[in-house]
Amino acid sequence: MAKLVVREGGADRTIVLGAQVTIGRQPDNRVVLADVNASRRHAAVVLENGRYILQDLGSANGTFVNGARASRHPLVTGDVVQIGAASLRFEEEAPPADPAFASTLLGVPGFAETREAILPAATPRPPAPVPAPRPVAVAIPAPVASVAAAQALLPALESTAFAYAGFWRRFAAVLIDGILLGVPFAVLQRALFGLLGGTDPKALALGFALLQGVVTLLYFARWESSVSGATLGKKVLGIRVVDESGARAGFGKALGRNLAKIVSGAVCGLGYLVAAFTLRKRAWHDSLAGCLVIKAGSMPSNGAASACRACGAVPRLGISYCTQCGQRLG
Repeated sequence: MAKLVVREGGADRTIVLGAQVTIGRQPDNRVVLADVNASRRHAAVVLENGRYILQDLGSANGTFVNGARASRHPLVTGDVVQIGAASLRFEEEAPPADPAFASTLLGVPGFAETREAILPAATPRPPAPVPAPRPVAVAIPAPVASVAAAQALLPALESTAFAYAGFWRRFAAVLIDGILLGVPFAVLQRALFGLLGGTDPKALALGFALLQGVVTLLYFARWESSVSGATLGKKVLGIRVVDESGARAGFGKALGRNLAKIVSGAVCGLGYLVAAFTLRKRAWHDSLAGCLVIKAGSMPSNGAASACRACGAVPRLGISYCTQCGQRLG
């Protein structure tokens, strides 16, 4: 018999496996998970040729087996599947010996006599006394954390469920940034048109629009790739931009995100509106650039991950153990 021991929220439950078991947040799954990092239909365990196979169903945050991301993995007893903060341990018991085989042999004529002749009854002997164990000094080495051990501990030690910024909070931040940039540009435009009144007004308007677009693009890319990860408007609303792992977005990623806003606005602004309905509140330009917009309070206050003192690796934000050597951070 094969089963999954599901641990979620500190409680265990056992699911007996059949030919196919689906896992996810949707109520019609055989294994229903409450974690927001699990997709509606996240993964499935399927019986194929006598073996149980774990199959990721195109989940957003991935499926991990023994700490390694996997899209398809044959399960063996003891494998631990990680989906968000939930862990699922696969266990399979060996089938019991078939008693019909022994009864068939015992029914063969002469089998019992032959068995007695080959294995004569022996007079039972009393068990030999077991000497008392001697105390032995054993040097216990210091525990050495491996990458696999660290990854196995991470789900219990970290929280990867960020608080995502909603549509209206993001809209208000853009509105504030628009006012901060628009007012100075309006004053500058009026002054330039007054000084250069003899210039072709269409050429002047085009040149000014290009200047305003470049300055706006660099403003957003510069501040969203900073340590704070936020423009002035985002700081007022308490939100910031990070990459998909929660780390600080680089300048190139932030620049690409803002260039991708052309795609979000191309279809009547539909790419912006989807942020109100997606699971992680992402607009099209967020998905294209591999970014998230989250509430600043769901991240460490310094906004940057510190390097591990043991191995020097820089882990992603929001975790307390190094994923390279297993040492505790901070």
